[in-house]
Amino acid sequence: MTDAKVAARTDLEGRDEDVGVIDLNSSDALLVVSVNQTFPRSSAYDAARYAWRLAPARAAKVEYVLATKNRRVIGVFEPTEWKRATHDNFPDYDRPMPGRLGFTGRPAASDVTARYLGRDLPADFKFSGNGYRYAGSLA
Repeated sequence: MTDAKVAARTDLEGRDEDVGVIDLNSSDALLVVSVNQTFPRSSAYDAARYAWRLAPARAAKVEYVLATKNRRVIGVFEPTEWKRATHDNFPDYDRPMPGRLGFTGRPAASDVTARYLGRDLPADFKFSGNGYRYAGSLA
């Protein structure tokens, strides 16, 4: 699936209905990322996948990445590969980000997406200074 198709299937900007709060105590291995600075300039997928200060060993354990905008999940992705954030690995991005990682992936399965997409983060959820936080079984 192309990146454009991934983005088209997952972007939810402007969704107004209240669909509840996420249970982040799930058994899923989650990486929750804030895309407040880059979405909607980039698609939810493109904003979520590049470039995070993650340890490669821990990133490899992530089952799903939840892209959030203003504390609401706007994209749910399944990383298939984590790569160093270099121009060779991500030629569509303007600048390399040494010491950071990005992923290639696909939209999560529909049952997983239904658990998270459009839902809000709990009120007590705080991001790290780098705009992400592990949750679920990785917390």
